Amino acid sequence: LGLAPAGASVEFMREVTWLGSRNRVLLSLYRVEVQRDEDVRFADGEVVWGAFHTLAELREAMEREAFVPGGLKAWSEAEKGGFVQRYLR
Repeated sequence: LGLAPAGASVEFMREVTWLGSRNRVLLSLYRVEVQRDEDVRFADGEVVWGAFHTLAELREAMEREAFVPGGLKAWSEAEKGGFVQRYLR
């Protein structure tokens, strides 16, 4: 969904798959390092709104805001698999 500046390295990290009773989630996680928030451009029509948050801010938002259940499950699986602890700071 986000496009990094030309020449940025894109590293595949892992995949999280979850098959629920109402939906399926296939989440491919990539690592891209950029220098500034404005280096990330979202593809037109893919993202209505976006912002970067710390892990603490994200966890707080997941407790108080409405999130898609499949997305919350994918996040939970990524945490259980150690992705969050290893790759996100």
